[in-house]
Amino acid sequence: MGRITSIESIDHGSFLKETSMDYGTIEYGATVDDDSSRSQLKQRAIAEKLLSKLHEPNSWKFYLKCAYHLSEDQIWSAVELATKPQVKYPNRYFVCLAKKMLEK
Repeated sequence: MGRITSIESIDHGSFLKETSMDYGTIEYGATVDDDSSRSQLKQRAIAEKLLSKLHEPNSWKFYLKCAYHLSEDQIWSAVELATKPQVKYPNRYFVCLAKKMLEK
C-alpha cells in the first residue's frame, strides 16, 4: 500500500473545505441547512407557493427575498392575514407586512 502524503488526497472534498489558498485554515464539517440559511431549492419552492397563493408574478424577486430572510412561520402568518376575505388587495397587504418584518 502506498504512502499518503496529505489528508486532501484521501478526503476528495467530502469533509474538508479550504477557506484560503495557503492551506493554513481548514474548516471541518458541512454547513447546516437551517431557517437562516435555507437551500436555494427550498427558497424557490416557498417563492413558488407565494406566487400561487398571491397571484402576482411581478413580485417574484420580492418573494425570493422573503423566502431567504424570513422564517416560514413569519411568511405563512403574513399570507394568512393577507388572504382574508375582507382584504381587498392581498399582495399589497402581504408586501406591507413582509417589509415591516424585514426591517426588524
